[in-house]
Amino acid sequence: MRRSSVCVLCALLPLVASCASSNRNENERFHIQSEPETALAKLSTGESCLTPCHFDLPRSSEFRVTLTKDGYRPYTTTIRSVKSQTGGRPATASVSVGGIFNVPVGPQTGVSYDLEPNPLIVELERR
Repeated sequence: MRRSSVCVLCALLPLVASCASSNRNENERFHIQSEPETALAKLSTGESCLTPCHFDLPRSSEFRVTLTKDGYRPYTTTIRSVKSQTGGRPATASVSVGGIFNVPVGPQTGVSYDLEPNPLIVELERR
């Protein structure tokens, strides 16, 4: 009887495998705000917008942002990709096999990183 119980458990094990991923993905919504509003924000990645605005960008990217507006000094800064303060554990996807083993799947995708600073809030200086 004992041997048949083990066989039944082995047969059912694949049925209890599950996916345990967080709600984070490879992209992050990056927000830009300025005072005064309607400054032109240009990213070194080629995108541009009038503030306030946002972009969905890869968490693993690093880029420069330049804000310009007539009558104000231009402002440039670098946005960096930094390891998430959550410790990375909830930021990675894994497959849970029978609630016993958690196997990471794709930790290199950038989900364990954040863009900083985010939001980018800039007060432009008058000329």
